[in-house]
Amino acid sequence: DGEYIGKTPLEVEREEGIKGIVEIEKEGYYKEERLVKVMVEEEKELMVKLKGKVAKLKVRSEPEGAKVYLGSRYIGETPLEELFERDVEGMLKVEKEGYEVVEMKVSIKRGEEKLLEIKLRIETWQKCLGGSGKDVAYSIQQTSDGGYIVAGWTYSINGDVYGYHGESDMWMVKLDRYGNL
Repeated sequence: DGEYIGKTPLEVEREEGIKGIVEIEKEGYYKEERLVKVMVEEEKELMVKLKGKVAKLKVRSEPEGAKVYLGSRYIGETPLEELFERDVEGMLKVEKEGYEVVEMKVSIKRGEEKLLEIKLRIETWQKCLGGSGKDVAYSIQQTSDGGYIVAGWTYSINGDVYGYHGESDMWMVKLDRYGNL
């Protein structure tokens, strides 16, 4: 009932007996309370298992289904709720194919909760194709595999161009989703 009586393991003897609430607390653990009633000349043993506080990390992403890493360790996909029995500090990486990778430093102490809401941006790239001559793309279409087909014409005889036949040639190029030939 508010009076400090010592650290565990602990034996307490009182002539008038004991009646009241016993609080057991330790840093990094949740406090436990027990109602105790011990009569004169009665002996009781009180066993309490303290529950450790955890660091809670919640990660949501738009779109969902992004892979989440803490350092180099994969911890799951979004939406994610992960509990740690220790303080957490490190680099968090969120990645999804076709989207830019998001990296950030996180720090969560036991007993704290951190919610991260991340809007992933579609990955963009720019690609210069052709050679030293005049090259023009007239049509670009996305293919079923997520890549692109580019149609145009070229006056080049070097660079990405081969098979030049004189004047201008029709030129078709297949790129993957990242712009690679």
